[in-house]
Amino acid sequence: MNNYRTKRLVYVAVLCAIELVFQFVGNFVGLGPISLNLSLIPITFGAIVFGPWGGALLGLINGVVVLLSPNTWALFMPNLLTALGTVLLCLTKCTIAGFVGGLLNKIISHKSKVSGHLTASIVIPIINTAIFAAAALVLYRTLLVENSKLYANIYAYLFLGFLGWNFIFELLTTIVFTPILVHVFAKYVPEKNLE
Repeated sequence: MNNYRTKRLVYVAVLCAIELVFQFVGNFVGLGPISLNLSLIPITFGAIVFGPWGGALLGLINGVVVLLSPNTWALFMPNLLTALGTVLLCLTKCTIAGFVGGLLNKIISHKSKVSGHLTASIVIPIINTAIFAAAALVLYRTLLVENSKLYANIYAYLFLGFLGWNFIFELLTTIVFTPILVHVFAKYVPEKNLE
């Protein structure tokens, strides 16, 4: 039992390290309007492998890393109210997404592991982006209005300009890479450790 906990702790620590690297790369590397945010892959992987609480923990760690990012401070913290909202947003959006994705995977995997893994891979980016979009309309309305001049309205800017390509990138990379990684990981770790 103690050996199992130690292995699990090591796996989560490795996922945290990967998440840090992915988040660091995402802060400084982009393709046009797309920031290369690959950090949802370790969250989704953790949600599938370690369940809802594993996904939530990795999501929370991601939130702390995003919160400490220079981009977050420069763009999303112009005043105290927005700063408090940003802290709450950063700490909850991926935590909730990781927990829900892990829970749905756990429920669906009883019938089909592949369906459970794909569901988590789809749901986590959707929840993450949906929570951010809802919060952005409240917290960052001024920013959206200032930057939406080329779009019909702030909603068009939010979904087509600000979030659109990034969401598509996150969704596709998570759907493609997470199930592959889970499949490869399953070959090296006894099945009982994956549940």
